[in-house]
Amino acid sequence: MTDTKYGYAFGRVRALEVGLIDSAQVKRMVDARTAEDAFKIVAETAYGAHLAETPSIPDVEKAVLEELKKTYEIMRKMSPERKVTDLFEVKYDIHNAKVLLKSEVAGDLSHLLISLGREGPDKIRAALKGDLKAVTPEMAALLVKARSLYAETKDFQKVEFFLDREYTRLLKEGFEKYPFLKKFLEFKVDLENIRNFFRAQKAKIDFEDVFLPGGNLTLKFFKEAREPDYFTEKTRNAPFASVVSEGVAHYHETGSLKLYEKLTGDFLMEYMKKAKYYAPSVEPVVGYLYAKEREASLVRQILISKLKGINVTDRVSEVYE
Repeated sequence: MTDTKYGYAFGRVRALEVGLIDSAQVKRMVDARTAEDAFKIVAETAYGAHLAETPSIPDVEKAVLEELKKTYEIMRKMSPERKVTDLFEVKYDIHNAKVLLKSEVAGDLSHLLISLGREGPDKIRAALKGDLKAVTPEMAALLVKARSLYAETKDFQKVEFFLDREYTRLLKEGFEKYPFLKKFLEFKVDLENIRNFFRAQKAKIDFEDVFLPGGNLTLKFFKEAREPDYFTEKTRNAPFASVVSEGVAHYHETGSLKLYEKLTGDFLMEYMKKAKYYAPSVEPVVGYLYAKEREASLVRQILISKLKGINVTDRVSEVYE
């Protein structure tokens, strides 16, 4: 039964991968002279079914959202390990929890809710109104702790940092049995912590508040950072050494982390491409889901940039091929 379950999922993913946007299509979108030309190219893809004839920024957001909804509906039916693939949806629950909790102190922010998630915004709203059984016990505990933390500190930023750490913890627990996914998360956390170190410095925030657990670089490692080339030197033997050396150097020159974030995304995508060769197992399913999330973000970035007249040539990330 297990082999059949994984075999079906593997075959389904292979078929779905054919529909992913490839680098040639991305180049055509980026090179399109006008937003209208870019939209015509996107209309040839799965997103075209969700786009209006003369799209606006809200139309782009809606099209991306609808395609992601469709993707997660497929995942719920075919995933051989829901406890793993569902974790990708939990990030939307974390986002919605932040929005709804902040609405309690800053006024209605419901326009920022995203209609995705393992729980979904309606269940999280119900839980925050007292019906904790509307969500999983795990999510109910997080909501209670988050609300308690705000009552104690009156600092909503600490609540956001807490929820980010908890989501990373959930990923770590969910990926623990899968060495490929565990290593992916370690890379992701280490690279995000380096980025967050510079963000915290600039915002004059205590880095310990934003430090994410689950990587190989410890809190002590970050506390010892003094010199500008510290991260480059200390990670020179890491698989992501070039990301750090190029990205951090660019940050020190310009004050911008955009290149670092692009290089991080490209590195993680290159790593996740190897998931295709793990069969029969859950890794190819996770690889496709990660690729689809990245694709949706890329389509959104290109189309909205075109509508705003912003050049995205140097900001476009790798695709899953």
